Amino acid sequence: MTLLLRPTGGPPLRTVFLDLGDTLMYIRPSVPELYLSAARDLGLDVDATAVSHALGTGERHYQDALRTGRTFESSATEARAFWHEYHGLVVGDLGVQPGARRDALAQQLSERFW
Repeated sequence: MTLLLRPTGGPPLRTVFLDLGDTLMYIRPSVPELYLSAARDLGLDVDATAVSHALGTGERHYQDALRTGRTFESSATEARAFWHEYHGLVVGDLGVQPGARRDALAQQLSERFW
């Protein structure tokens, strides 16, 4: 099988982009397993089902950001702010009420996953 990246006689190939997650790198243990472990390490009494549901909330936030054209990867500051929001939503979905504890847990998750 021949993979044709450009038409024959076209300009030379200058750039190739590859996706990192689940293309070049696979996360083991899985993201839900990592979150479950991290949440328990941070003192949350949660189970795998609750974590999977909470990650669904985070995924919707991520997809909404992509759909609306929100930039969140053009700088480290922007990325950290976005993922802190993401983790805040996940922690909130795990039952942690808004406030200092929720913010601290979101920050700890953000730092752990950076």
